[in-house]
Amino acid sequence: MKLQELEQKLKEIKEFKNLNLSYGTITDPQKFININISYLKAQSGKRRYLPYYERLLEFYLLNK
Repeated sequence: MKLQELEQKLKEIKEFKNLNLSYGTITDPQKFININISYLKAQSGKRRYLPYYERLLEFYLLNK
């Protein structure tokens, strides 16, 4: 899934029900999403930032 598609799907979620990810708990879902997306857009294509995408994808899959 491309970042733009993931970003749109995250916007469509009205209520986040699962805030526990494999690496920790999300206390502010909107802030988590915004920060991770901004990092990914600023560092587009750099493998070093892949964990930011993976966390967003995990968060989406747990809450869709």
